[in-house]
Amino acid sequence: MSLDFLKMDQELSSKQKLARDKAKEILAVFTPKKLSGLFESEKFPAELPELLGSSHLIGSYLECMDQFKMDAIGYGLVMTELERIDSGVRSFASVQGALVMHPIEKFGTEKQKQEWLPGLKSGKLIGGFALTEPHSGSDPGSMKTYAKKIGTHWHVQGSKKWVTNGPISDVLVVWAKTDQGIRGFLVPTASKGVQVTKIENKLSLRISSSSEVVFNDVQVAEHSMLPKAQGLKAALGCLSEARYGIAWGAIGAA
Repeated sequence: MSLDFLKMDQELSSKQKLARDKAKEILAVFTPKKLSGLFESEKFPAELPELLGSSHLIGSYLECMDQFKMDAIGYGLVMTELERIDSGVRSFASVQGALVMHPIEKFGTEKQKQEWLPGLKSGKLIGGFALTEPHSGSDPGSMKTYAKKIGTHWHVQGSKKWVTNGPISDVLVVWAKTDQGIRGFLVPTASKGVQVTKIENKLSLRISSSSEVVFNDVQVAEHSMLPKAQGLKAALGCLSEARYGIAWGAIGAA
């Protein structure tokens, strides 16, 4: 039982407490012994996505959650519980919700939303966010990945690194330069020319599944572009969206 020295619990609504307690209950399967094994082996728990999805805890603050949508505090409490288990567990949920589902909901077409959001929020599909590149680190403005429109397809060429969920993903939100500026694309990981290499021997976030992704003239359909995601501002806005949950996660880590 955690100590509540500041009596914060009495400030929470019954719905907020229910969200927190639901997360705590389903995460009880991750015992210290199990977590230790996952940490040592750098293994992502394969059952986690659908475990969270079946309890409506992925992207729980988004409009697409309909009647299961939580308020900001409830969502934050869930992020706290996820990171209390392990930072890699919270990292998965943050990327799936704030960095994959959010841009599809905000920048995508109705067809894109219908194609991807049901599977992502259930945990049956997994998404990754591909912005950082090997040569530039945290400077996305210097990205070299390029997408060129040829006929009815986009051809994507370049590489990304530190793509959370990359090795286990079904779809990647890829940011690339185009003749129209920086744009976002939905690229199925199984597309021909996509090469995903898991990053091994990390010192932290070992449970989180991270990768480098190389795009060798990957052809994706015209409708794969997120039409409302224009410029670097859109990509950075997604990162800002994720930082809220990360801040709550820090409390869980403490």
